[in-house]
Amino acid sequence: MRLREVYSQDITPFGTYDFKLTASLYATNWEFDGTYAYLGLIYDDEVILSILNSVGDAVKISYLASTNDSDLLERAIEDVRFIFGLDENLDDFYELVRKDPLLRAISSDLRGIHLRAVQDIWDGLIIGICQQNTSFYLGWRSLIKLRRLYGKRIHLPKTKLDYYTYPRPESIINFPHYLKKTGVGYRAKIILNAAQKYLSANGEIENLEELKYIGPYTSAIAKIIALRDYSVFPLDKWFIKLLIHVYFNDDNVTREELMKFIDRNWGRWKGLAAMFITAVTGAKTISKTLKDFDEGKLDPFPDTPAPLTLWKYEL
Repeated sequence: MRLREVYSQDITPFGTYDFKLTASLYATNWEFDGTYAYLGLIYDDEVILSILNSVGDAVKISYLASTNDSDLLERAIEDVRFIFGLDENLDDFYELVRKDPLLRAISSDLRGIHLRAVQDIWDGLIIGICQQNTSFYLGWRSLIKLRRLYGKRIHLPKTKLDYYTYPRPESIINFPHYLKKTGVGYRAKIILNAAQKYLSANGEIENLEELKYIGPYTSAIAKIIALRDYSVFPLDKWFIKLLIHVYFNDDNVTREELMKFIDRNWGRWKGLAAMFITAVTGAKTISKTLKDFDEGKLDPFPDTPAPLTLWKYEL
């Protein structure tokens, strides 16, 4: 598929905004290169590639497509603004976490970072499933393999890299045997079942937890990263141990007490707080994260794949 530039624009983000921090968050090596961010959007059989970079206080966006369809272009413009949080003002959140023992870096060194979202709830669901009961590194390595095997490949102009979109459910249903090659293990059945249910519902699934093996954690990840629904929190064992260690002196804290603390501490921003906690800690194993915190050495930019450094590595 040959793509050509069909439109470009400069957008001044609303509120405090750091393009490089936002573009790098959870980005693969084909989604960010240190200067340019790349985003492939799928609309049925059409693909639009967006290329973004920072120019002064503005973000310059070029749209490449094989068609001049104005309706598709309007959808792409809207999606890019949403995915990169260009119309989102997080200044209240930055102030909220200014003295937070885990998140204060978001108010200082990382101020201006926004969540880099995904195109739709299906993409978010795939991310959530890949992160079930595994480490950040293994989960994202499986996701990258899924994208390489199932996603549409787009050559990035003026580079030696190819971009791989998120796999569509149709591709997974048509070629389920590829799942064995991605390292997702038992999650292969969960992904296949989710693809079947997603298509049978025409993408309209009101409650993700109605899907087999999709619980509150996976559902929350999908909603946060796809819908910017910050009203949910993906509370798993990693978060439970970390939050109790940092904010409580009592190891006998119940899940209900933790959720009340989360609601009280971060309120309407709790889902965003969860994602940014993984960023400021480097999403390391819980033992390493607790050690780093106790020694005052939390590092968002470790010399290993992490939420803000993943783009530097080819997994």
